[in-house]
Amino acid sequence: MDNAYQRKKQPEAVRRALLDQAARLAVEEGMAAVTVQAVSDAAGVTKGGFIHHFPSKQALIDAVFEELLDTLSDDLDRRLAADPQPYGSFTRAYVESVLELGLGALAVLARDWWVLRR
Repeated sequence: MDNAYQRKKQPEAVRRALLDQAARLAVEEGMAAVTVQAVSDAAGVTKGGFIHHFPSKQALIDAVFEELLDTLSDDLDRRLAADPQPYGSFTRAYVESVLELGLGALAVLARDWWVLRR
């Protein structure tokens, strides 16, 4: 068994695992399934480890959405820059991006996230 004091710390890997598992739980089971305990368990992290990276469940949810929106924005920028036809380029870029990135669940998550923000 590894001793926690002897294991090499990998904070970015832990943060990434927490974000990935929160997104997976939200998509597969809905926002109600995204709890500190469920995300911690799925990522193989203690609740203390969770709190080290995200001070609250809301902070984790905000980080997941910020990352999703950044990914979408970066992809849109790339597509807009590559499109030789300016007219309708944003619409084309948006539709292609959402379909190719598999962000169809984004609308469902955004609805649930908005409810949590109130």
